Order: sequence, then C-alpha cells, then structure tokens
Amino acid sequence: MKKSLFSAVLILSLLMAMIPLPTHAESKTNYLERVSFFGDSTTYGLIRYIAENDGHLGKPVAKLTRDQILEPPDGTFYLRNLPTAKIRYQGRDLPLAEAFRQASPDILIMTVGINGLPTWTETEFLSYYRRLLDLIGTASPSTQIVLQSVYPTAKERDRKLVAFTVDKIDRLNGWIKDLAKERSLPYLDTASVLKGADGWLIPSYHNGDGMHLNTQGFNRVLTYIADYPIKKGS
Repeated sequence: MKKSLFSAVLILSLLMAMIPLPTHAESKTNYLERVSFFGDSTTYGLIRYIAENDGHLGKPVAKLTRDQILEPPDGTFYLRNLPTAKIRYQGRDLPLAEAFRQASPDILIMTVGINGLPTWTETEFLSYYRRLLDLIGTASPSTQIVLQSVYPTAKERDRKLVAFTVDKIDRLNGWIKDLAKERSLPYLDTASVLKGADGWLIPSYHNGDGMHLNTQGFNRVLTYIADYPIKKGS
C-alpha cells in the first residue's frame, strides 16, 4: 500500500514538473508588444510619456515603440475630419486606410470621441464611428479591434475644458459601449480605473491640464489593459 502510494505521488510530482508555471510578467509584456493604439490627443501622449520616455518623466511600466502608436502628425484625431485625416507611420504621413493597411496591427485599441464632445449628438457620433470601423476593417481585416472608453477629466482643469464634464463623458462612453456590443467588439472600461471616488480623473494621473495623462496615468491604463488581455476573434 505504501509502495503504491509512493509511486502515485512520484508520478504526480513528475507530471506537475512537466507543466510550465505561468510567467505573468512575461505574458503581459508580450501581450502589450502585440497591441497598437489609435485615438485623439489623449492617446498621443503615449509617445512622450511611454515610447520616448527614458525615465526623466517617471518610469514607464512598459515599453512601446513609436509605430505602435498610430496617430496623426499634429497629435490629435477628429472624427469629423475622417475623410482627410492622416496617420504618421514609419516616419511617413499616410491616409488612414493606407496607414492601417501597412501597419496591420494584431490588436488595435481605439480611444476616440473626446474631440467634439460638447456638441456631439448620439446619431452623429455613432455615424462617424461606424464609418471609421468600416474603414479599418476593410484596410486591415485581420486586426482585432478593441473599443476603449474615453478617459475622464479632472475636476480642476483648464478653463477651455470646462464643458468636458463627468456626465458628458459617461454618456459618450455609454454610446461607445453600445457600439462595441452592436459590432461584437471587446470594450475596455479603462475610465473606471482612472476615476476617483468623486467620478473625476485622479489628479496625480494628468499632466497639469486636467485631461491629458502623464506617465503615472498611462501606467495605470497599460496595467489595466495587460490585466485583461483580449483574445483575437473575441
């Protein structure tokens, strides 16, 4: 009996040794290497605070390449300028469709809509966003698109941002979440981890203007994204 028990334990131990233990840090790093980002000026900050940050602006939690951040050359994207918008990719300014065709991202996280927020109607916003999704889907059909919530603003913010309130941003994110469901796309509620108890952006997460994130804010975003990896085809 003891011999049989010993043999069973030995076999189980050998089997356990053959199963690789998960390496969470490596898997998160590898996942973020497969992710590209597209959006307005709140996404453009990834270049300064993450991709090109050597530590002088705080230590980034991950390292992204410049070409993972698909942004217009002027640093922001307006849905209303969809027909004429360009993206800088590999040092060249390309029309949206051509940029996405060449980049062919594995996973694309989109943060779109803050520009124009004070005047958006649901019908107009969703019309433009659907056209954008169709454009990307045609240009790069193998890309897994992920819709991300728009980031919150801080209670204390620049006067020009006074119209960007909690209620308006929450309403916009509701539209984005509904669109993700309509298109069977994953939705990331990143805004939830950037808000304080009062619903506003946590002050230590922005660069001073009350809207655009700093290294600490982007670190929180990237950590959240890595904690909830999206499987292609989901």
